[in-house]
Amino acid sequence: MAAATDNTAYIMQERREVRCSCNRVLFDRLVVRARVVRVNPDGSTEGKCRCKRWVRLPLQYCDA
Repeated sequence: MAAATDNTAYIMQERREVRCSCNRVLFDRLVVRARVVRVNPDGSTEGKCRCKRWVRLPLQYCDA
């Protein structure tokens, strides 16, 4: 029987931590900590911080 391999590095690219200018963490490389997330028409995503700023998040939205 073949050994199992860890393909998560291939599937999930390395993402950076995202902080607002008020220094609050909105994305900790795995979990989105923003309370509100919006998808823009160009496919980019933004999260709303508690200080009411919209911060771009490194997420990808695909319309399947």
